[in-house]
Amino acid sequence: MRKAALFIIAGIFISPEIAFGQQRVVFELGFRAGVPTTKGLESSFTGMPGVFTVQPSFERPSFTAGPSFGAILYDRVMVQLDALYKPVRFANNQTFQSGTSSTVTRGGSWEFPLVFDYRFLQGRIRPYAGGGSVVGQTLWGTSDSWTYFDSGAVEHFRTQFQNFDNQFPAYVANAGLEWDRSRLAIRPELRYTRWDSKTFDDPKRRSDQFEILIGLSVR
Repeated sequence: MRKAALFIIAGIFISPEIAFGQQRVVFELGFRAGVPTTKGLESSFTGMPGVFTVQPSFERPSFTAGPSFGAILYDRVMVQLDALYKPVRFANNQTFQSGTSSTVTRGGSWEFPLVFDYRFLQGRIRPYAGGGSVVGQTLWGTSDSWTYFDSGAVEHFRTQFQNFDNQFPAYVANAGLEWDRSRLAIRPELRYTRWDSKTFDDPKRRSDQFEILIGLSVR
């Protein structure tokens, strides 16, 4: 299903100009940025009883931003493919029988949501709403760990990680307002993403995520 939608959208974007009856397809190139209102990752792992305990903490991403590619069909249906980046930072504090350890991870995340919106009414200000799915994602980072033994010894090591389980399917729902200024469209919106929680990785993407976005697109 997701692959079929990608092929359809790719065909639309590759064509220089397409007509449906007397209506043209209007293409857009833009930029989208905003603020996530929820933390991007979560963990339910607390350690192993009698062996060690884990206390994870996650920071809410300070921003999300990236390019956006779109097409408007019949002056009503808006198709958008976004590439959204978020910074990632989280920490783990562990206590075990012979000491303690602390791990800090810094990295980034890219998400690629494909969204279909319907534009209501007419005029310069138009509400819109719709939904879609995340068709791709990547997550990476660098972890620095410090281990403090009761004997006084200290160890430090650095590791790299790339990607977690895809956590697909991931669904998107959004709603906003479009302010049309000739060739420029300004779109503030609220977006919700629902990630599949069935994964063996820990930490994992938080199942329910909200973000406030504003998009600028040129036609």
